[in-house]
Amino acid sequence: MVGFILRVQIAPASLCRNNRLVAGDRGHNFGFLALVKTGGVADAAVFFVGYFRGGPQFLNLAAKQLNMEKKPVSLGEVKKIIDEFTASNRKLLAGIDFVVGVSRGGLVPAALLATKINKPLVAAYINKNDEIFFDRSEWIKDKRVLVVDDVIRSGKTMRLLADHLNEISRPREVMIFTLYNVATLNEAIYGVSALSRQVVEDVIFPWDNQDA
Repeated sequence: MVGFILRVQIAPASLCRNNRLVAGDRGHNFGFLALVKTGGVADAAVFFVGYFRGGPQFLNLAAKQLNMEKKPVSLGEVKKIIDEFTASNRKLLAGIDFVVGVSRGGLVPAALLATKINKPLVAAYINKNDEIFFDRSEWIKDKRVLVVDDVIRSGKTMRLLADHLNEISRPREVMIFTLYNVATLNEAIYGVSALSRQVVEDVIFPWDNQDA
């Protein structure tokens, strides 16, 4: 059984070099989250320390704990990514039978991509209880499907949807394309493989709730 322990650790700032502890829990930490300042001087560094059998792992909750500022992505950038993706994967995309857009965030890029490669588009929806709604199962049976979403964070949504499609709809092949994959938020347990632009900071799109 895999074990995981998470704790927050305070260490003197003098022990920190290049976002790493140089004493204490050496080899187990993976970067300080914030400097604690008193009187304008950095006195201590706050660490998340993760222990995972087989080595330390990034924590998908780190960004939420830090309230990481999200990088805005314009509609123009979205179109540019799709243009580059289609230009670099013409042969692969020629063999696609259906594009499945993940509602709601994936519908815009899915519609743009499906139009560009002239493939039929269907939509799938996953609610907050991880219930999946997809009423076109018979359409994609024995077909090659490209699932499209705006971003992968933990990977949970894509894992749930891919498993659902394979079990219920039985397509010949399911591939995944997202505009971005926030590598620092990925959870290895979901094991999602996708064609994506890898980034380390979270992103926000024009269609997102800007106040969320």
